[in-house]
Amino acid sequence: MQKIRNVEFELDTISENDIFICAIGYEERSRYLLNKLKNLVSHDKILMLYFDDLRETKEIMTYIEEKRIYGIKTINVKYEQGDDVADLIIAFLDGIKDIIGNVYIDYSAMPRSWYSKLPDKISQKLQAEVYFLYVVGDYPCDYKAYPSAGIDSYSLIGRSSLRDKKRLHIIGIGYDSVRTEALLSILDPDMYAVCSAHYSQDDDMEQRVQEVNLKVLERAVSSVSLFTDDFSFLVARLCEMANEYLPLGDVVFVPDGPKPLIMAMSLVPQIINKEGVVCMHVSRNFECYEPMDVQPTEKVLCFGYMDV
Repeated sequence: MQKIRNVEFELDTISENDIFICAIGYEERSRYLLNKLKNLVSHDKILMLYFDDLRETKEIMTYIEEKRIYGIKTINVKYEQGDDVADLIIAFLDGIKDIIGNVYIDYSAMPRSWYSKLPDKISQKLQAEVYFLYVVGDYPCDYKAYPSAGIDSYSLIGRSSLRDKKRLHIIGIGYDSVRTEALLSILDPDMYAVCSAHYSQDDDMEQRVQEVNLKVLERAVSSVSLFTDDFSFLVARLCEMANEYLPLGDVVFVPDGPKPLIMAMSLVPQIINKEGVVCMHVSRNFECYEPMDVQPTEKVLCFGYMDV
């Protein structure tokens, strides 16, 4: 059984014995927590993953090299190596003789294929609660910056029933409505519900998401809006939806939108562990996608995950 709880993250609770793991990408927010914690946590207890294609970005590579010189372990990982990330983290943890502090994983800049299975795998390895951090981003309001309709491939979490019956898709939505509509045209679901999530003190974000997804919302059988800073309820509500719709057919989560929503949707099949509850990750076609530099806010969301 999995235990998920909301945790208030405070810098003054961090000790030098804690372990910090993060991923460095194009986004400025990917470096926000590392810059805050590098003087609080022992450098031999910090692991920094970075994307393979960053080697072409001189400024970021200089930043990474500086951290390596100071004793922070850095590992170059390809975007498509999602299945290897948990093994890399576990190998890093195995190299620490005594884990007497908390383990914090910043997934703010990780692709969904990297972070979606980390809670279960890392918690089982440590047999302890692991803390997952997400830096709330300040996204541009220009919606033309978001469309990335290209679709490359997909992967599944959970077990499809493989029976010829109806399926309900639960679609996560964010600013990229072009991609959402492209997904729906390809999936051609019998019926679908929609889920969005936003930081509770940012109602403007929710309004903008609703506006750009108006066509998607009009065709949905139902829609629900949840808070990213109440992660335990977010997961519980999605599990409730899965159990509610499962008697009608397979329930297929198709996550998009903010990372906490994607994380929550990815965890549902792992928590429910029932045939017919599936999460489908659809990767982007990078020929149609340009990296976006998301600036950090000072708000950090945290949840604790433990397999009990």
